[in-house]
Amino acid sequence: MRRHALPALLLLLAPAAQAHAVSGNDSPILFGMWHVMVTPLSLLAIAALGSALAYASDRTTAGAILTAGLVATCSAWLLPAGFARAAPAGVIAAGLVAAFMPRPPVPVTRLIGGIAGVAAGVAAAPDQPSLPAALGVGVVTLVLLQGLVEGYQYINRYVPLARRVVGAWMAAIALLLGALALWRPA
Repeated sequence: MRRHALPALLLLLAPAAQAHAVSGNDSPILFGMWHVMVTPLSLLAIAALGSALAYASDRTTAGAILTAGLVATCSAWLLPAGFARAAPAGVIAAGLVAAFMPRPPVPVTRLIGGIAGVAAGVAAAPDQPSLPAALGVGVVTLVLLQGLVEGYQYINRYVPLARRVVGAWMAAIALLLGALALWRPA
């Protein structure tokens, strides 16, 4: 029992932890970026949208990526935290488009970009929403989406079915996470 007393006393004397501060005084933009990188639903939305855009043309893909980034920024800044329960629906929609639409037309890519952008934004919304933090969410969404789309296009040359499988898996995982978010024990 005595051997646990000193560590317990030291824990009581420890300063407050700063979970989001990597270097000590990070900017709010970095807070928003970190929120995307550590939020599973946000990453699922980005991955599902990237797989949905893999077969689209470059012009179509660019419009959908910009739509997703802008909508993710606005939703992280303006929507209340209660909307995070709806984030799995956006991931499911993007995953189903990836799984069942080989070449989505322009209106579908823009629509799914907006839906997945809302899902990524509300899932990664910081506790204290601010415009700089929301800009961080949008920037990371844009960068990750661009990289994922290029990666899926490269992988498509060797394994054409991969993006459809990834889309279906993202939809299934989001369905489970959505059920867990809505489930309330008796």
